[in-house]
Amino acid sequence: MSLNEFQVEYLTKSTTPRKEWPEKFGLSFDDDEGMYFGRNIACPSNQIGKTVMTAIKHLWLNYYKIGLDLDDKLIDTTYYATLNISPQSRQTKACYQYVKEILEERFVIDEEGKKRTNKLSPLVKEFMVGDNINLGEIRFSNKSIFYSVPVGHDQASSLAGGQFGFISYDEAAQSHHLKAELGAKILSRLIKYGVGLDLVSTPEVDAPSHQDYLQLVKLGAARQQGWWSMTGSLDQNKFISTAQRTRIKADLLATDKKKYRQVVFGEFVTGGKQFFDTAEIARMWRLAGKQRVRHGH
Repeated sequence: MSLNEFQVEYLTKSTTPRKEWPEKFGLSFDDDEGMYFGRNIACPSNQIGKTVMTAIKHLWLNYYKIGLDLDDKLIDTTYYATLNISPQSRQTKACYQYVKEILEERFVIDEEGKKRTNKLSPLVKEFMVGDNINLGEIRFSNKSIFYSVPVGHDQASSLAGGQFGFISYDEAAQSHHLKAELGAKILSRLIKYGVGLDLVSTPEVDAPSHQDYLQLVKLGAARQQGWWSMTGSLDQNKFISTAQRTRIKADLLATDKKKYRQVVFGEFVTGGKQFFDTAEIARMWRLAGKQRVRHGH
């Protein structure tokens, strides 16, 4: 698979064991305990290939069953699963479809107007053995399974009982209950052999969990509490032609400068339905204690 600049860097770092980061990338964490690949956040601009990148990572994890510490005799017969979730069924279907297109050599790659389809290694030709779009399930020849299902308003209760090697949360900022889902429903599904958790979402000004997502991205930027976040801009996507990117940026800049910053650079901006600026809301997290309302103020 051909990858753009953002996809290469994100996949490289998010599939490198955290204990190797100081030596390989010169980066350290205040807390690097826990999952093998840690908690990662992809917070780029629009149209940078987030969902394709996520599909590729799921394929890699399922093929090698990353996280299972078993000998060669057992590894190919032991159950393994990864999970992609999103508040929107459209996003989960897109990731599901990308996995199928890649494995069927139907994924179209467009590099500066030259179109071609991806090619598989002979080792992966017969990897997919079955699928069920109604269950969002793709089964593989080594007894591993990829699931891609929406969570909607149920706060991920549909995940009850399942254990996964890896979970990705696509368009996480669109969740209505991101904080509750992470704490009680998602991280608990990674206890047995989970190696990593990815939140993948472009900042959206009217997203229900916009502010909670902003706080997590800030933690990731500071590499605190096990989080790492990476931002990216539209210009890093070589699969959208230079001429097209120039037109998009010119149109956005002429109509809405805040939307331009969000779409092109992936910045957190204020507008839409929100009354308070994100910086004002963020300051509430730093208050030492509550103060009584003062009459007339």
